[in-house]
Amino acid sequence: VGAARCTAVVARSNKSMRKFLEGIGFKVEGVLRKGADGREDAILYGLLRKDIAWLMEPKTHEPSITSRCA
Repeated sequence: VGAARCTAVVARSNKSMRKFLEGIGFKVEGVLRKGADGREDAILYGLLRKDIAWLMEPKTHEPSITSRCA
C-alpha cells in the first residue's frame, strides 16, 4: 500500500537540498532549534501521499508533442 508520509530533516545551511525538497512538493513543517549538529538549526519537511497523487496516477493519454523524421 505504501507510506502515508515522508519526512526529511535538513540543516538550515543546506540550501540546495532545501530547494530540491520544496521543488518536488515537500512543505516546511517546523524548525528544530540546534537540531542539525547541536549548533545549527534544522528544518523539518513533510510530504503527504495526497500531495503527490498526480505522480501515482497511471497515464491515460499519449504525449501531445510528436516528432517526424523525413
